[in-house]
Amino acid sequence: MCGIEALEEVKKLAEDDSKYVALINDKTTLHGLVLLLSNKNNTIVSSVLETLKIISGRPGGNDTLQSLLGLNEQLNELIKSTESGGSVAAQSISRSAEELLALLNCSNRQGPPRPIKTNPEKSHRTFRPKNVVLQLRGITDEDDIEIVCAKLLKIRGVVSITFQFQKHRVIVCTVPSLDPECLIHAVSSVKNNSGQSNDTCQTDLTRPTITAQIVKKKHRAQSLCRHSSFSGSKYRQNLRNTEIPPYLEDDADLFEVDETRAAPKLMDAPIKSDSSKGPISWLSDFLEKSLFW
Repeated sequence: MCGIEALEEVKKLAEDDSKYVALINDKTTLHGLVLLLSNKNNTIVSSVLETLKIISGRPGGNDTLQSLLGLNEQLNELIKSTESGGSVAAQSISRSAEELLALLNCSNRQGPPRPIKTNPEKSHRTFRPKNVVLQLRGITDEDDIEIVCAKLLKIRGVVSITFQFQKHRVIVCTVPSLDPECLIHAVSSVKNNSGQSNDTCQTDLTRPTITAQIVKKKHRAQSLCRHSSFSGSKYRQNLRNTEIPPYLEDDADLFEVDETRAAPKLMDAPIKSDSSKGPISWLSDFLEKSLFW
């Protein structure tokens, strides 16, 4: 591990875009590099510092180097060793140590980026576009539509425009933060230039001015309430028009049921219906009713 050739191989791993991850995850090799910073050979120390600088520039490299035990102490010792003077190589090592220590301290002060907490429902509501329906007045032909379209598309925040020429309406899809009044001002600023020619710019004063008005949607709860009240009144009206079946009369016999009407017969119903029967039948019916009671 102490050989220059071995350090060069480690340096090549740090420089390789596909193999540096394995070196960052190899804590044994990294701790070995930290120990080599106390080596007496300036060439070895310089090679180790260059390798550590390359690692610090990799994604996640600074976090890995900060977790190594003794790295800051070793760098501080290298800086202090050349304060009283030294060779050119020692001063170069000191500068490299200062640069590496500054990189580690800068990353430590900044800290890891905090994840931004987002509410999916809130973000969905925030960035969901809204539709604004404008009722246009003064539109006479397709040239007026093109002029209005050009004006609306210049407004920042307008996503799309849909014209309903038969109804003289335009549906503007905008971002939620856009004030609908901006759309009205844009349409009202349109000058009817249908009388323009290539050489002159004239305005036809006889034609109506193009204006716009926001069409507000009916609240769903109100529409449901109106619909339910209408249905209820219609149902009550149907009840009034329905014929009520006849009630039982006071002298109705509850034990004799007319199969054709599904209602009790009157007590005198047998006499009226069977007037041709003799006294024997009448006596039989009388005894039957008397014994039953």
